[in-house]
Amino acid sequence: MKWSIYQTSNGRLIGRSITGTFPPARAAIPASDLSPAIPAYDPAGDFIAANLAVGESAYLGSADHRMQRIVGGQLVDRDPCPITSSVAGLVVTLSGVPLGAVVSVSGPVAEDIAQDDPDGSMEVTLPIGGSYRLSADLFPLVDYAETLVL
Repeated sequence: MKWSIYQTSNGRLIGRSITGTFPPARAAIPASDLSPAIPAYDPAGDFIAANLAVGESAYLGSADHRMQRIVGGQLVDRDPCPITSSVAGLVVTLSGVPLGAVVSVSGPVAEDIAQDDPDGSMEVTLPIGGSYRLSADLFPLVDYAETLVL
């Protein structure tokens, strides 16, 4: 069996898992029910490294941390990324950027830009052409990531 690890407080999958059979099958197991200090073994005797930190829980099943999260002990899809982009010369216009999101730009020039416009629009003017990667952590929405060549 595969157990996916997530943050108990918000259901964010953290991209690591544990394989084995422990404890008896329940959909979601809080870290307080497991003892990371005591090795657990499945019936075949295979060692399972729980390694759950405080505030983490385990979900019985495979999960994609980029596209899913845990809500009420159940695996659900994250809502889609609302960001769209358009390019005119060296100006990238982003629409649908949630208020407070930080868009990271990497490429010939790198910077982080905080969204402070309630209408969800932001313009990024880049000083030189090249290949740029724009990204933003939008949890609980699907994260934004796009590569643009200007």
